[in-house]
Amino acid sequence: MVENAEELTNLDIKQQYYPGSDGKVSFRGSYRKGLAQGTHLWYDKNGQIDSSKIYTKGKLVAQGKMDAQGLRQGFWKEFYYPDGELKAEGEYKNGYRFKVWKFYYEDGKLQESGSYGQKEKLEGKWKWFYENGQILLVEDYKNGKEDGISIEYNDTGKVVAQGEYVNGLEEG
Repeated sequence: MVENAEELTNLDIKQQYYPGSDGKVSFRGSYRKGLAQGTHLWYDKNGQIDSSKIYTKGKLVAQGKMDAQGLRQGFWKEFYYPDGELKAEGEYKNGYRFKVWKFYYEDGKLQESGSYGQKEKLEGKWKWFYENGQILLVEDYKNGKEDGISIEYNDTGKVVAQGEYVNGLEEG
């Protein structure tokens, strides 16, 4: 067993209450050695989760909305740790990425974009980009599997490979 492992140190749970509300919680979050750690929740006056943020060692790594079961719902932003630059943004449904998502390089340039279907399966057209902004790869997905034309480019935009997939298997 590892002694003094960071995961084993105590977390302080802090709560704030709405003034004059007979104890209705407005905020709940955990801290380790004075730094925000884990999920922090803000509640509306009806006791429903209004927004949430996730921290690692005091640095914001994600923000959006959670339901009462702790599942991510709706629009979220995720950040690179520890510098805080936007890493990804898109929707969650019942804890899974859903619909259109965009992912970014640490310098803020688009790295990839596409949609998720049910249970976070890739769906539709996905595009990956080089850091110079040129398209690297374009692929179509259906139910989480490559399905359609796949085209790969070099960093100057010239096609270097092309193929077709059906239900995840390469044709030809």
